[in-house]
Amino acid sequence: MANKKPDLKEPVYIQPEGRPDTSRGFGRILLGLIFITVGFLALADNLGWVDVVWENLWYFWPIVIIAIGLSIISIGGLFWKVLTTILGLSALLAVVWFMTLGAPNVAQPVAIDTMVQKIDKDVRQLDVNIKTGASSIAVDSFDSDLATKVVFKSNLLKLKNESLLSDGIQRINLETISKSENAWIIGDVKNSWSVYLSDNLPVDISIDAGASKLDLDLESIKLRQLDIKAGASSIDIRLGSLEKDINLDIDAGVSSVVIKIPKDSGIEINIEGGLNSKSMLDLEKISDSLYRSADYGKAENNINITSEIGVSSFTLERY
Repeated sequence: MANKKPDLKEPVYIQPEGRPDTSRGFGRILLGLIFITVGFLALADNLGWVDVVWENLWYFWPIVIIAIGLSIISIGGLFWKVLTTILGLSALLAVVWFMTLGAPNVAQPVAIDTMVQKIDKDVRQLDVNIKTGASSIAVDSFDSDLATKVVFKSNLLKLKNESLLSDGIQRINLETISKSENAWIIGDVKNSWSVYLSDNLPVDISIDAGASKLDLDLESIKLRQLDIKAGASSIDIRLGSLEKDINLDIDAGVSSVVIKIPKDSGIEINIEGGLNSKSMLDLEKISDSLYRSADYGKAENNINITSEIGVSSFTLERY
């Protein structure tokens, strides 16, 4: 008698009786609705129906964490259904409101600090130091009895300002500090500086910043020394010829550097680091890193540039 093969069947999973797992399904639904809502907002923005403030989208990343949490936990019951529904609808309404034209753009600078420093009696020179994070910094001159005027705008930082007098040198220190220890968590930080310096006194300037945009119009300033330490940056400098010797020291990461120099100034530049492009005008190459103009040391105004940069674009222009 032949052996009868057993009748093998796939195991069948039987859902136990009880309340359905609403939380896991709702977490996935909430996450999906968020993506759908953002997609519809993008479409409406492209069609011109509404104006969407996309910077505010970052502020809703905690909702994604909530949705993931809801998809993990398992709680049943009518109360839980009502609660999660209210939370979900509230989250979607908040996303729509904060990203449309009627909502405040919380990513934009909301605080403005204006600070001035008077020129101390018998001061012979200004020493201006700026220390900040990622910022847009513009520097210009002004004809005034004031040493400096600073207009600072930020959504998360505040400005600290102090002035010290020593040996005829007025040292002005400008530094940003966080308004909150947890300010980083909301993401988009926007800082902008407008710095005006007296054109009546010789000036040394030091800028220590993160990834920044620097626009420095120093043509009418009696600049002696400019030190820049920055991360990935866009740096545009316009120099003058009011001092016999001007020294620049630039230490930057991946950057675009443009330096505009008077046509009658002598130039010597010592540059180190990997360069994507460089324009050295009519300078003579002395060595792999050293360039010099023919009139350097003979001109009434000489500019000495030392630069250590990463992979960058470095350009000198005459005006």
